[in-house]
Amino acid sequence: MKFLLDEDIGKLVTEFLRKKGHDVKSAIEDLRGFPDKEILQIACKEERILITLDQDFGRMIYQTHSPHRGVILLRLKKESQEAIIKVLENAFNQLKEEDLKGKFSVITEEKIRIR
Repeated sequence: MKFLLDEDIGKLVTEFLRKKGHDVKSAIEDLRGFPDKEILQIACKEERILITLDQDFGRMIYQTHSPHRGVILLRLKKESQEAIIKVLENAFNQLKEEDLKGKFSVITEEKIRIR
């Protein structure tokens, strides 16, 4: 899968996803300081699923109807990189790319909600 990781997603997560064979672009590496709107536009243009902890992306998509190719919003009790890796690994064991592309997904430790 192709992902763009928002700045709030750390380098350990980037490395983990790359080791799993995913095509990963990291805002920390390539887009530091870019506004959320531009991050979402780049993800859309490059057909990447955005992974973020930032709820502002949900507001952009549902209130202003910003186009996207898929967003995974992580809503975790503990936002450590290890916790993010665990939740993503669990989600990717259950879901296929088709389940996530073009959808807005909210993933917690307990459940996955896809719209």
